[in-house]
This record gives sequence, C-alpha cells and structure tokens, in this order.
Amino acid sequence: MLGDAVLILLFMVVGLNFHDSAAVRLLPNFVPFAFAWWLAGHYTDQWAVPTWRSLWKVIPAAVLAAPLGAVLRAAWLGGVALPLFTGITAAGLALVLIAWRAVYLLVFANRKP
Repeated sequence: MLGDAVLILLFMVVGLNFHDSAAVRLLPNFVPFAFAWWLAGHYTDQWAVPTWRSLWKVIPAAVLAAPLGAVLRAAWLGGVALPLFTGITAAGLALVLIAWRAVYLLVFANRKP
C-alpha cells in the first residue's frame, strides 16, 4: 500500500506539472484518489503479495477507483468529474501501478529469505 501511495502521489505531481497547476492543488488531487484506490483495493485484492498472474487485477481496481476519486476530487474542488479526465486517470494509474508491481516482482520475486 505504501508503494502504491507513493506512485499515486508521483502520478499526481506529474499531472499537476503537466497542466502547470499550483502545488496547492496536490492535496485535493492526491487524497481523493489515494482513498479511492485504498477502497477499490480491498474489493479487488490489491493488498495480497503480487504475483505475475495478479498484475492484471490492477485494471479493475483502477476502473473502480478512478471514477470515485474523480467524484471526490470534484466535490473537494467544487467542480465536476469530467469523463475524459476520469478515463485518462484510470489508464494512467493502471499503467503506473502495473509497472510498479512488475518492477517489484523482478527485484524481489526470486529472492530467498
């Protein structure tokens, strides 16, 4: 979960920098999506030790978390959850989190205690 939170935070920082948004918007972007990911993670078994077969479970988790995160973010900022933003965020988070788990598996999967 900690690794996921760090990657979500970095994803938000990159997104805000890409859109030239102020750092003051980091918290209203990070918190809703981190919470949504935590919640979706419980329903899609994201907190089990990752395996190569479980990498693809990230996709349904992202599909659940992105709309919830977008709605929570919109409520916090007093805006609307745009479908394009939600879709790009779901795809981006899924890609980043699958890559993170793949790196984790490459580094730690073959280590013996």
